[in-house]
Order: sequence, then structure tokens, then C-alpha cells
Amino acid sequence: MRTIITLLASLAVAHAAEVHQAARTCNTERMRQVLAQHPALNEPDENGLPPLHIAIDARQRACVWMLLEAGADRKALDRQGRTPFDAAARIADAEDRSRIEYMLRNIGAPSSRAQSAPAPWSLEYAAKHGQPGVTKMLLSLGADPNTAGTGGTTPLAEAALKGDLESVRALLARGAKPAAISRIGTQPIHDAALGDHPEIIRELVRQGAEVNARTRDEAQTPLHVAAAMGRTKATEALVALGADLTLKDAQGRTPLETAERAGFPNLAAILKRPTPAK
Repeated sequence: MRTIITLLASLAVAHAAEVHQAARTCNTERMRQVLAQHPALNEPDENGLPPLHIAIDARQRACVWMLLEAGADRKALDRQGRTPFDAAARIADAEDRSRIEYMLRNIGAPSSRAQSAPAPWSLEYAAKHGQPGVTKMLLSLGADPNTAGTGGTTPLAEAALKGDLESVRALLARGAKPAAISRIGTQPIHDAALGDHPEIIRELVRQGAEVNARTRDEAQTPLHVAAAMGRTKATEALVALGADLTLKDAQGRTPLETAERAGFPNLAAILKRPTPAK
């Protein structure tokens, strides 16, 4: 019996040492393997440092993320009595410090949020709240830019609606689909039109979005959306990009008829202008 106990103790020490080494070097693949086999999340190393402290001291943000996701104790003390927050506060680089502190506050933390609300460490939340720095951090840590959030829309759609061009560009650079269809059948370019963000409309079209993309149920183009909501800047951008003014939605209305019906004479006047010959 003593031999078995000794063997198990030796294995636990060995696994903990592997977690420490993975945290120090940020070997993410090895970290995943070790945490899956034996999550020695809070065992200190020979210097009294738990894995989370080790990763923070080494500024290994990806491993900080992984340890927190796995349930590492954010209140654990090292031999000097430091919490992970204390360790983060000593980081000289302001960007590293702020991002690690953000993770400590949010990732894996107990939350009273309803399940229908986006988690504060998600791409959806960052995009919806215009946080390009957080968006870039999450993308750099491997977050999927095409995962739909709780509302059935992608982070790109949220950023397009918010008018966050920096996040839009970051998401597109990481492979976000410019024509991803939401749960309600819209695409990011419809959201950009709804938000009246011409620069984002232009960016989406540059990256492959269709200027005449249709919504699933109402067959509305981005121009219909802009016309219905009185979005003048979006309308001008879409017209300049070659949006088809003659297309009809499911109600049989053109964008011009939509604008007139919605009571936007100034916008209707834009749609009545002669378009330059192509």
C-alpha cells in the first residue's frame, strides 16, 4: 500500500512539474495534454510559485488564459504572499499588464449573468462594446472569429453594427467571413448599413461582401436597410459602391420606395440622383 501511495505521489509531483514547465515556456500543446491528464492547477513549484503565477511572471498570456479556463485559483498565494493580481501589477509592459489583469478579472470567473448574455471575455462581448484591444487579444489567443454569439450573430456583425472599424479589420484579418449569415438571416454589411457606418461598408465590400446581399426573410439589400432607417451616410456609400437601386424586397419595394414610405425625403433625394455611367 505504501508503495502505491508513494508512486501516486511521485506521479502527482511529476505532473505538477510538467504544468510548471509548460507555464514557464508557454508550450500550449503540452499544457493542454497535461491539464487533460492531471490538472495540477495550483501546486507550487520549488520556489513556491503556483502555475498561474509562473505564467504571469513569464508574461505568457496564452497559458494564463488556459490555466484560468481550467479553473486555476485566482486567489492563490505564492511563497511571498502575492496573489496573481499582485504578480500582474509588477509587469513593466503596460499592454501585457492590462491584458493579463483583464483575464484575471473575467476568464473563468463566477458570473451572475444570464445564459443569454455574452460572457465578458468573449469576442461577441468585445465586439459589441467596441473593445478592439480585447478583440485583438482574444484573436491572438486563438478565439474563433466565426463563432456565433448568444444572439446568433458573429463578432464581425457586432463590430460592424457598433462601428468599430479596428475590430472589423482585425476580425477579417483572422479569417472572419464577410458574408456570414446570422440566425435572423442578415449579413455584416446589413449591420453596417443599419449602424450608418460607411467606412465599414467599404471595408466589407473590399473583403468580399456583396453590396446587394439579401436578407433571408425580407430579401432586403443593405440599401433597403439604410433607406428604411434613414441612414444617409450608409446610403451614399452603397450607391457609390454600385448598389442596385432597382432591386425589390419581399414586399415588392425598391430602396427609393422604402425611403419614401418611411418618411425620409432627404434620403429619397439621394436615391433619385442620376448615377454616373459605369
